[in-house]
Amino acid sequence: MIKMTDADHAEFALWFVANTDIPEGVEVFDCTEDGMYVWEETRNGLVRWMELKVTMARIDAAPKFRVRIFWTLGEDGRTPAATEDVASWTEWMKDEKARRVALDVDYVNRVAVSTIFLGISTDMFSDTPALFQTLVFGGPKEGHQMRYKTWDEAEKGHRQVCELAGIKKLLH
Repeated sequence: MIKMTDADHAEFALWFVANTDIPEGVEVFDCTEDGMYVWEETRNGLVRWMELKVTMARIDAAPKFRVRIFWTLGEDGRTPAATEDVASWTEWMKDEKARRVALDVDYVNRVAVSTIFLGISTDMFSDTPALFQTLVFGGPKEGHQMRYKTWDEAEKGHRQVCELAGIKKLLH
């Protein structure tokens, strides 16, 4: 037997009418001389509603994660710092020089290797997402990319990708 408060009854009735094809104006619980009659659709709907309430209670009780999408570099210009202020993040992202880790170009072979701070995370729940990316433009390694979590890893990875792309002399 499911025990429902008046508030549960009202909440269920609203949910049921919105999620079931019951004609408008028909009560989900009909009272007769023999007592309360519950439509079969109402019983099935009540089971679905109770399952939904249990699921929602579990979700509410689950640990909450802080979603971190937008990042800038801290005062040292090298350490990622999460931000929730999208307006200041947008302004900060306009400064390409602040985001550039390294750029090497081989003009003879028409190959460039660029490493930048992305400023946006695709791994929103990580405290240390891969926010730096090295990308090869031109040459046989065109499109090759690597991602890193720190500025130091990005610098080291940049040098390795330059060697892979055939850029011998590194100019920063």
